Amino acid sequence: MKKVITTIVFLLAVILNAGAVEKLQPFENINASSDGQELVDALIKYSIAESNKPDADIDSIVNRVDSYAENETRPDIKALLYYLSAKILFGYTMKYSSAENFNLYDFYNESQESDDRPSSIKECNFTQLNNLLEEYVKMSLLDENELLSRPLSNYSKIIDLGSNICPSLYHFLALEGYNLVTHDDDILKALLDNCEPGSAFHMQVILRTANRFSAKIYAELLDRPYVVEEMGVIQGYYDKFEDNENCGALLESMPMGSAMFYQYEEYLSRFPNSSYANAITNRLNRIKVKRVLLYSNNEFYSNDSLIVTVGGCYTDDVILRLYCLNDYFDVNRLGKYNLDSFTFVEEKKVKLGGLAFNDDQQVAFSPKAFGRYVILPSFLGNDGRWVSPGDEFMCYTLIEVNDEKRPDGEMLFNKGDYAFELSAPKPELLEEYHITLPSLNTNGGLWFSNRNTNTHI
Repeated sequence: MKKVITTIVFLLAVILNAGAVEKLQPFENINASSDGQELVDALIKYSIAESNKPDADIDSIVNRVDSYAENETRPDIKALLYYLSAKILFGYTMKYSSAENFNLYDFYNESQESDDRPSSIKECNFTQLNNLLEEYVKMSLLDENELLSRPLSNYSKIIDLGSNICPSLYHFLALEGYNLVTHDDDILKALLDNCEPGSAFHMQVILRTANRFSAKIYAELLDRPYVVEEMGVIQGYYDKFEDNENCGALLESMPMGSAMFYQYEEYLSRFPNSSYANAITNRLNRIKVKRVLLYSNNEFYSNDSLIVTVGGCYTDDVILRLYCLNDYFDVNRLGKYNLDSFTFVEEKKVKLGGLAFNDDQQVAFSPKAFGRYVILPSFLGNDGRWVSPGDEFMCYTLIEVNDEKRPDGEMLFNKGDYAFELSAPKPELLEEYHITLPSLNTNGGLWFSNRNTNTHI
């Protein structure tokens, strides 16, 4: 015999963009005969209204949701309610560690493990909060087989399906849970065990796990760019699933650059009608734009030739013009500069070859007197016209020529590299398709605004 849940009345907070509660309305007739989504929706709205109060009580909010979860007999609704409690707790934990409240000394000392967790959430330290959050996530995933049998599309009343790539409610809850907890290998293993290799969902799991790392790994990466490690992981998965068109999601997530040129072309030749084809085409077209790049040192001496390295893509004929800056030029000003304030000194012509990736060439200008200079490129465009920076251009670092008799202390620039890039024309971009993940419909978000903190989840 089904246990009838007493009719409940909840408050709906209509959240404006500014986060204000404009109007409250009652919700009625939520009972066991419904499909359960009304119950979850009502508790979401209750949590929103309560979390917006200046004196929001995290214990009261979570206990209210938990009371329904504990008495719920439907495994899918029970799982969703525990997940809602996890979301609420996550928002509170973010408030706890926000910039306004964060103290490194207290964080380090309070984050030590404790055998006895306080009964009140408000009295938990950061580690205890995270442990409690992990418990809620795992409670939401307990009935794995039952949740795997429930298509996520059945829950469109309370979940924004996004690109609808999650096959089941379990996939949604597991991926969300993995995003909520700091790191949990058990959840990750369950995710990978229950998704079709190479599927669109699998690609998203890879993207969201490639950049998750333990404290040990983080410490090891402090001395080198983390993005290198992350992209190496994603590249490895791309190589593994390169025969599946969904690998395009991995390809477009990696940093765009000339090194990716052949991978872009190869992917488009195999999957010209892929959902990701437009995004990959746009990246390829950005690389194919005619481009000239100059590299040089910041400083030279008056008896040295001014050496500049010239590179480029799809460019052949290049002219380099050397200008001297007038004395009144403000070297500290960033922004556009006008050639009228410079004096033309010398030019050099270069032929790069017009290939996709031209070999760099070195060009030497004759030694110059003490002063400040800039080298600007021009190249022959597709329409037969010369492309140049124009009368106004952007320049952030300049070349300094120093007299050997002057002390180094009078140099205006530190040693370093000078770089200038010129490209044209801008490519026409195609409309791109991007995966959007499903999300719980929290009607604008759950907030905790007490203690001068706004945490949006």
